Amino acid sequence: MKILHDHGFTEEEKALQKCIVYNNVIESMVTILAGMKTLQIKFEDTSLEKEAKIVYESAQSRQFDSSESIYPELCEALKNLWNDKAVCVKAIERANEYQLPECAS
Repeated sequence: MKILHDHGFTEEEKALQKCIVYNNVIESMVTILAGMKTLQIKFEDTSLEKEAKIVYESAQSRQFDSSESIYPELCEALKNLWNDKAVCVKAIERANEYQLPECAS
């Protein structure tokens, strides 16, 4: 992509790809959460189960189109989950054990 778009993206190109990026972010977190469950990796902050539920429900209930943004509750859930060391360190380090795409982190 960098080679093809060396001078950045037009607003139209950004809008067309936004839904793909949003869906990839959500699907990557779902994959991480499922991997954590399989590998029995627990959140360091046990209150994050609520955030995990938000991500799972969002993944099941909607696909983004180019006019949508990630709504604030989901955005906050993704940030909180990513900031937990069990997610951003332990689960990522063991990604080869549950097929996380390399670009997910």
